[in-house]
Amino acid sequence: MPTIRQRFDTLRKAMNWACADIDRITGRKNAATNITKRVPAWAHLAIETHETYEPRLQLHVIDSINQRLGDEWQLTPTSTGAIIFQSLDRPEDQMEFSFTSASFRLRSKARRLEGLVEQLTALYPYHDQATPDSFTFSLMDQQNKTQALQQLRDYIHVPI
Repeated sequence: MPTIRQRFDTLRKAMNWACADIDRITGRKNAATNITKRVPAWAHLAIETHETYEPRLQLHVIDSINQRLGDEWQLTPTSTGAIIFQSLDRPEDQMEFSFTSASFRLRSKARRLEGLVEQLTALYPYHDQATPDSFTFSLMDQQNKTQALQQLRDYIHVPI
């Protein structure tokens, strides 16, 4: 079982936060040294929230894909934690989804890929196309951390 510090680091990585970002969000100073001593109570709450809702967001992705593809596609989980959707009509048509913290990757050469990518782009506006058949989707813009922090500040109305 991961330690509270490891769980905090997972949350920090998922949110793409540096210690300076945490200082701005919380209004505290020296998050790096404060966190080294012990994880504060507010971080415990954030960690629990993150760990509770991330699997639910993954289920949301799986459900929306399942609804889009329909009954002619079979869902199969793999031992690595990825999800494979395979067409019952055309077994060579497969879509593989693998989840990481705060994002997921779609790999496929299936005919239905374009429509699915269009739907997922509407739900997850931050995406990257690594190859013609590989996409990464995220709820946060991993490239523009400053903009994401500003949106967070505006949303929760906390001065940063």
